[in-house]
Amino acid sequence: MKKIIILLFTLFTFSVNAATGVLNVNKTSVQNGDSFTVTVNLTGVAAWNVHVNATGPVTGCTIAQADATSDALNANRSFNATCTTTGEGIITITLTGDVSNEDGDNYPLSGSKTVTVNPKSTNTNTNTNTNTNTNTTTTTKSKNNKLKSISVNGYTLTKVSDTSYSLIVESSVNSIIINATAEDNKATVTGTGVKKLNDGDNLIEVVITSESGLRNIITISVSRTDDTPTDNIDELIDNSTDDTINISNNEENEISKDIIDKINSNNKTIIVSSYTGDTLLYSYKITPNSAKNSVNTLVEYLDSSSVGLYQASNYADGVYLKVNTNENIILNTSTFDKFKSNDQVNIYGYKDGEYKLLYENVSVKDNYAEFKLTDYDNYLITKSSIGVVKDEVK
Repeated sequence: MKKIIILLFTLFTFSVNAATGVLNVNKTSVQNGDSFTVTVNLTGVAAWNVHVNATGPVTGCTIAQADATSDALNANRSFNATCTTTGEGIITITLTGDVSNEDGDNYPLSGSKTVTVNPKSTNTNTNTNTNTNTNTTTTTKSKNNKLKSISVNGYTLTKVSDTSYSLIVESSVNSIIINATAEDNKATVTGTGVKKLNDGDNLIEVVITSESGLRNIITISVSRTDDTPTDNIDELIDNSTDDTINISNNEENEISKDIIDKINSNNKTIIVSSYTGDTLLYSYKITPNSAKNSVNTLVEYLDSSSVGLYQASNYADGVYLKVNTNENIILNTSTFDKFKSNDQVNIYGYKDGEYKLLYENVSVKDNYAEFKLTDYDNYLITKSSIGVVKDEVK
C-alpha cells in the first residue's frame, strides 16, 4: 500500500517599515544651455532632512527640505529642482541627509547621478540646385552678453556699477546662493549657485558669454564681518555707504527702538535674516519709517493640526504662522514644500475670530512668499480661497 505524504508549508511575510529616498534625473545627456529636472522621491517617511547639491557647469540644481508630517505618520513625498546648464562638461548631482519613519527609525540618504553636457549644435542649411550651385545659409550668432537680473537669496545687492555689486554678510554666514539671468536666452551664464565664503573680503565673478563668444564679467564683492549683529549694527548704519544693510537675526530676536530710530534718521534699509543651517528660513525688511517701535523678529511656524486656526480656515492647506510684531514691515518667508515657484497664493490675516483676505495672487519665488505685515498676529499662506469663518484661536 502506497503511503501518501502531505507536506504543509506555511508562508510567513514580514513588512519592514523602512523609510527610503531615491535620487533621479530625467536626462543623462543634454546640450549646453538645456535644462533638466532632479527629483528626490521619499517613501514611508514621517520626517526628512533632504539636501541635493551639484558640481559642474550648472545652476539652480539644489534641494534643501527639512520637515515632518503633521500627524507623525508615514507618508510619501517628492521634491524637485530645475537645473540649467551653463557650459560643457560633466555635472555630478549628490543626495545627502536622512529620513525617519513613524517608529523613530532613522535612515541616511545617499546617492549620486551624472549628466553629460555636450556642445550646442548649430544649424546649417545647404541647398544644391540642378546647376550644381550650392547655397549655404548660416545664422549670424548673437553678440548680446548683457545682464538681465542678478540676486543673492535672502539679501539685497548694492549696485556699484553696471558690472559690479557689493554685499555685507555676518560672520555666521559661510555660503550664499547667487542667481543671474542673461538678457539674451542664447547667452550662457556661469558663476552662479552656492558660493562658499572665506573670512573677510570675497570677490565672486559671474560671467555672461554671448552666443558669439563675447564675455561680460560681473563682480560681487562680499564682505564677511567678524562681529555679531548686536555689536556692529550701530557702526554699520553710521558708516556704511550702502542704502541696504544685511544682518543675521540675534538671539534676542529683537531690533531695539534705538536702532529703529537710527534706521529712520539715516534713511537706511535693514534686512534681518534668520537661517536654519545654511538655508534661509525667513527675513524681515525694515525700510525707513516703516517701523516706529522695537521689532520682535521671531516668526513661529504653527502645526496646523493643533491650532484652532486650521479649523477656522475650513482646513485649508498652507503655511500657518505667527509673528510677534505689527509694524508695517515686509516679511519674506519660506513656504517649505507646500508650493513651487510661480504658484499664486493668497495671504490671509486672522484676528478677533475671523480671517480676512489681505493679498491675492502673490507669486511664490524660489520657495518664498513676500508680503507686508499689517496689524495681524496670525497669517495663513494658501492657494485656497476661504470665506470669513469665525472661531477662537486655541
